[in-house]
This record gives sequence, structure tokens and C-alpha cells, in this order.
Amino acid sequence: SHHSQEFLTPSEAKDVIEIILYNGFVARTLAVSNPQDLEFRDLNRPVTKSTHKISIRLAKILINISGAKQGKTLLVPYSGLGTIAQEASILGLDVIATDDQEFFVEATKKNLAWIKKQYDTTNKVKVLKADIKNLSKQVKKVDFVVTEPYMGPALKFTPSEGEAKKTLKKLLPVYEKLITELGKVTRDTAVIIAPKLKAKSKKEFNLLLPPLFKEAGFKFDEPLIYAPTNARMIREIWILKKIWPRRNLYKPPKIHRNTWEESKPHK
Repeated sequence: SHHSQEFLTPSEAKDVIEIILYNGFVARTLAVSNPQDLEFRDLNRPVTKSTHKISIRLAKILINISGAKQGKTLLVPYSGLGTIAQEASILGLDVIATDDQEFFVEATKKNLAWIKKQYDTTNKVKVLKADIKNLSKQVKKVDFVVTEPYMGPALKFTPSEGEAKKTLKKLLPVYEKLITELGKVTRDTAVIIAPKLKAKSKKEFNLLLPPLFKEAGFKFDEPLIYAPTNARMIREIWILKKIWPRRNLYKPPKIHRNTWEESKPHK
């Protein structure tokens, strides 16, 4: 590029190739988000609730990480307000969104109907009320999965070590059921967010999920970390690749004695 400034506007970037070097990786910019468009969707969709929504920016990141392409089917368990589902619709993905609470099922339907009207989307959309433990009975095989499950109560204060461990212990059954069911319905890739809690002692604690991933037939690397400044809860982004063929006899994950582990401090 002949440009000398540090950043390019979207109109400038469309006529150049932008190469990014970061932490030993080389990447090429394929798309540039329009912050005004994101704000429009966030503020104007019919149903919103600040304590129960994933950011549009993070939703787009998760979909991109999954590798899902136009024409493929994306499953979104714990749909909430439908943020991930709406961004997938705009990208042309067929969407199956599920939640076990009627309020969020209806919220997803209303927000997706609004997205269809605003952006003239033509993808296939299905919104279901489904308990996560019975997900595979209501959903057939899907190509990709992206989800931010229930992450525990909103943290108004930094928890003690005991409080952090207690929260994670309560969350483990949620993730056990989710991962077990995703192992039955996922063809390609599942992207799951899990909480890492920072205690008053500065120690960090996270769920012991790798044994569950292995039992469900997924391979994986270390999670990506999504951590806004001064966040009490850090998000681990797990990218799970399905291993085929699987064993003929499916064995559900066992309850592990240790449900949490102390992790290395996030830098």
C-alpha cells in the first residue's frame, strides 16, 4: 500500500491488500466491520436485555472462528436474544437456534424476523424450545455449532476462591450435558465459550472440560482467551473439531471428582 497512516478506512482498504503480523502469525484482511451498522442492529432490534446478550462483535468472531460458510447449517444452543443466530443469518448460514426458556425462544424469533426484514435474508431458520439434555432428539446432524452457554450469575464483585469454585461446580452439569449432546449432532466444528473466574487472591479458576471433549469425540487445542480490561470473568473460546469415525458404542462422560482447576494467570 502507498498509504503511510497507521489505519485505513473501509473505503481505502477495499483497493489494497492489508497484511497483519501478530504473535508469529501472518493474516490477510478479508472484511472490515461497519461499527455504525453493528450499533444499529444492537439498539434497534425488537428485544434486548443488557444482562442476557453476547456482543455482536463477539458473535461475529465466534462464527468466523468456526469456519462456517454460506449454505451450511449452524446450530446455536442457548440462543438467548438470538445475537449469534442473527449474525449467522446475515452471513447466509442456515440456522437452528434453541433455548430452554420460552422468553428467549420468542425473543430470538422476533429478532430474527426483524433481521430478515432489515437485511432481506433468505436463509433457512428454525427456532426451537429444547432442553439441552434432549437436544439430539430434536436436532439432526448439523455442520457447525456456536454457543455461549449459561455462564453463571452476573458478577457484581470479584469472588473469593471458594465462591469461584462453587460457581464452577454448579456450572459443570450444564457443560456436561451440552458437550455430550454436541458430540452426537456435530459433523464438523463446535465453538464453545466457557468461563474462567478471577478470584480476589488474583488466582484464576476454570472448568475441567478436556476430558468431556475427548469423551464426546472432539479434538482440540488450548482455548483462545477473550478478556476485556478489568473483567471479573474471562471467556475461554474452545474450538472443537469432530473426529470421525466414532466408536460404535457411545459412552457418556463420567462425573469427574475435580470439576475445576486453578489455571495460569491471564496476562
